[in-house]
Amino acid sequence: MSDITHGNDKSENAESNPVSVGDTVRAQSVTPANVEENIRSALSNDDSKENAGESNQIPLFRVDVVKDESLSGFERRTILLGRAGFWVAVITIGLGVVTAVIFWNQFREMAGQTDMLSISAKQARRDSAESDLRAQQQIAALQAQVNATQESIKAIRRQFRQDQRAWITVDPISMPTSFGVNNTVTSTITVTNIGKTMAREVVVHARLELVKNGDDPALWYPAGHQGGFIHALWPNKPQEFPVEWRLGKKVKGGVLVTTFRLSATDLSNLIAGKSYFATYALIRFKDTFGVKHWVHVCAWKAYGPEYPGVTALKCTQYNDADNN
Repeated sequence: MSDITHGNDKSENAESNPVSVGDTVRAQSVTPANVEENIRSALSNDDSKENAGESNQIPLFRVDVVKDESLSGFERRTILLGRAGFWVAVITIGLGVVTAVIFWNQFREMAGQTDMLSISAKQARRDSAESDLRAQQQIAALQAQVNATQESIKAIRRQFRQDQRAWITVDPISMPTSFGVNNTVTSTITVTNIGKTMAREVVVHARLELVKNGDDPALWYPAGHQGGFIHALWPNKPQEFPVEWRLGKKVKGGVLVTTFRLSATDLSNLIAGKSYFATYALIRFKDTFGVKHWVHVCAWKAYGPEYPGVTALKCTQYNDADNN
C-alpha cells in the first residue's frame, strides 16, 4: 500500500510537508491501473518542463511504502513453526544427551560384566587345567593298575603253561666205552618228555665228534649228521637215538655219508689223552600250547689209564634250554 505524489500536483505542499522516514502514514489503496496512469502523467509533465526550459528537475515520482504492524497469517505460521523447530531441536539435543548418558552407563556396566566374565573364564581355565591334570593322573593310575592286572594275568598264564607244558631232557648220553682198531664208534642219546603234556613235532639233531685235546668241539651239525623226528612225544616215554662217528658231504643228488673207523693212531691218541670223544645234540619241539622250545646237550669222555684234563669247557657250557 503506497501513496504516489506527482511533481506538478501540489509540489509546493509536498516540499513544505514532507513525510519523514519512519513515520507511519495510512495510504490509500493503489491499483496497477492507477500506478500506470500516474507514471504516464509524470512523464508528460517532465517533457513539458524540458520544453519550457526549466533548469530544476524534480523526481518523476516517489513511492512511500507503509508497513502494517500487524502480522499476516503466513508470518504467524512461520514464527510458530520456527519456535516449534527450536523446541524440537532442544528436545532432540536433550534426548541425545540422555541417550548418551544411558549408553555410557550401559557401557560401564558391560565393561564391568566383561571383566567379571574374563575373571570367570580365567578361573574356569585354571579349574579345567587342574581337572585335566587330575584326570590324567587318575588315567595314569588306572592304566598302571590295568597294566599290573595284565601282567598278573600273564604271569598266572605263564605259570600255568609252564606247569602243564612238555619238558624234554636228554639223559643219559651213553658214550662209547670199548672199541678197537678199525671199529666204528657209536654213542646213544635218550630223549624223554618229563612234562605233564605231550611234546609236538620233536626234531633231534645229534653228532659224535673226535676232538683233539686243546680244541673245542665244533658244536655244529653238518650234512649227514644223525637225528630223528617224533610227531608226538608223550610224557615219560623215552626215545633212544644212536649217534655214529661219521661225517657227511653234500654231493649232486644228495649227501655222501662217511662212517669213520678207528685207526691205530686214533686209538693211541685216545689212550694217551691227546684226544677225546664229544656227543652233542639240539632238540626243537612245540608244547601243547603251540609255544616253541629248544634244548642243547653235550657230553664228553676221555680215555686212558690216568684221567687227563681236556679242553671241553664249551661242551659243558653248551648245555642249556629255553624258559618259555
